[in-house]
Amino acid sequence: MRMARSLELNYDQHITHRYQGNSLRSQLLNEARYEKRRRYNMKRLFLAAALLAMPTIAAAQAAPTPATYVMKAGAGDQYEIQSSRLVLATTKNAELKQFATMMVADHTKSTADVKAAAMRSNLTPKPPMLDAM
Repeated sequence: MRMARSLELNYDQHITHRYQGNSLRSQLLNEARYEKRRRYNMKRLFLAAALLAMPTIAAAQAAPTPATYVMKAGAGDQYEIQSSRLVLATTKNAELKQFATMMVADHTKSTADVKAAAMRSNLTPKPPMLDAM
């Protein structure tokens, strides 16, 4: 790429020097250089605009409120508990039953921990339930 760029610059310099008396030729070369610089500057401008817009996009996805977090955490726990109970009711695999039992216990504890933290923060969370998200 560098070689091609240097050859291009050398050719432009050669043509400009050779046809200095020919104002049309030098005018066309100057216009071509101007257009190339303009395109380069436009790319830089779009890149800068994109980089400036990124924090705005990140701010739009702000953290949820505590009440929303408690609700969504409870819904996630309920999903894990119910799906694990379904596995417990339908499987004969001992390892899978052990894992499903662990999931029910862990997510029941997680729900209780989040509920206790919410109560300490003076929030009154609704009972956890699955939602359609």
